[in-house]
Amino acid sequence: MTLAEETDHPLACLEPQSVQLPERMSSFQEEEKKTLERTFEHVVSELQARTSKTSIKDFSTLKLLGEGTYGKVLLVLHKKTGKYYAMKVLKKKNIRKFGQVGHTLSERRILERTQHPFIV
Repeated sequence: MTLAEETDHPLACLEPQSVQLPERMSSFQEEEKKTLERTFEHVVSELQARTSKTSIKDFSTLKLLGEGTYGKVLLVLHKKTGKYYAMKVLKKKNIRKFGQVGHTLSERRILERTQHPFIV
């Protein structure tokens, strides 16, 4: 399903077909058009990735970055955007065993509310 078919989708107005371009273009204009189309496709894919629910299936695990008592940190690649992230995976059993449930939930709430380019 394309964005045009989703009329209530917030990105529906960004369809490339809605832009009228001259029929005849110079080579510079052709290159400019191709660059704009690539940029447009990149922006739309970024916005779609941000507006859709993200799950573990959207990532490929590349490498183990670190491991500790409560879990591990993995280097992952987002399949749609091609961006790299560090994913923290916690062992619930150990968190309960060592009485860290409150601290873990507090950390999550703080990270959710933090506005920083390094925290997603």
